[in-house]
Amino acid sequence: MAVLGKWTGGITTLVPGTTFAAPNGLFATEVRNNGYAYSSTTSTVTLPSSNLANGYVFYALFEYEDSSNGRFNPSTRFIQSSGTGDFVSAQTSGYNRDTSEDRSYCCCWSFVHNPSEDSTYQFQWKRDTDEPTGGTIRSTLGVIPFYYSSVGIFQSNSTARPGGTTPSRIDGFSEVYSGDNISMTSNQVTVSGTNKNYLC
Repeated sequence: MAVLGKWTGGITTLVPGTTFAAPNGLFATEVRNNGYAYSSTTSTVTLPSSNLANGYVFYALFEYEDSSNGRFNPSTRFIQSSGTGDFVSAQTSGYNRDTSEDRSYCCCWSFVHNPSEDSTYQFQWKRDTDEPTGGTIRSTLGVIPFYYSSVGIFQSNSTARPGGTTPSRIDGFSEVYSGDNISMTSNQVTVSGTNKNYLC
């Protein structure tokens, strides 16, 4: 049986502040929980105290309806609030500009390799200075265990702002953790295992 966790939320009047913090009650309804401790008040998942997987993916998403007729720019992330492990999180954002385009969407994820028992992971959100009115329409937070023989984790702290109408490359990646058969050189990942399956 897969050791999954999933919590959802419906219509709220929650508004993020201008600094990263955990929302209270954004993911209030438990859909499935195969052994995690979870706090809706702090949007925090605690891993089990034994029989851990090799790694875990945490994901969160929401749709926000803004009735202010102004722009709204929410941002999201996860943090590892206790414990150890090789941890990375995407920081994502959404945008709406007025009542004709009044929906913002955010979807973020994080990953931890070799986490410690009872380690905790918190979803956080924030906004820019334009405050919305309204609230979330739907939301989901989940955790998925992964079992594997090797993993490569790389991240970039680049502050470049690529844009335009053609794809561009983010540079400046460095290794967080790299196991057997996975390496990165000049922003290119190489996998060298034979008869292996890889998820990128």
